[in-house]
Amino acid sequence: MASQDRVKVHSSRLWALFNSFTRLIFPERMVSDNVGVSFKSISYWYIPWEWTSEHLSYSHIAQVKQKAGFFWDTVIVESTGGVDPLVVQKVAKGSARHFVKYVRERLDKGGGPAPFSAQPNR
Repeated sequence: MASQDRVKVHSSRLWALFNSFTRLIFPERMVSDNVGVSFKSISYWYIPWEWTSEHLSYSHIAQVKQKAGFFWDTVIVESTGGVDPLVVQKVAKGSARHFVKYVRERLDKGGGPAPFSAQPNR
């Protein structure tokens, strides 16, 4: 798979060095590829087999946002249902910008929500 077909972002290990031992070892990750956006988070460093994983296909993505901070940014991917967006905080600014640009381009190419179609009368 070419590197342009897959873009990753993860929480900053520099921030984690001073704030979260778990994020230092296991940073939160978000990956965008040809299928959609995937998210993975491990809650505790001492039980890494317990983790949260979520996936949104491009047809279920409503929007992707980049929330700017002073040192790091936050990447937010919202679903069309409006429930539980995928969020990765403390992301390097350049990585966040590149990820958001990639996902927006994929959505603009037609990977976004399917157009509304009425159900036929029965």
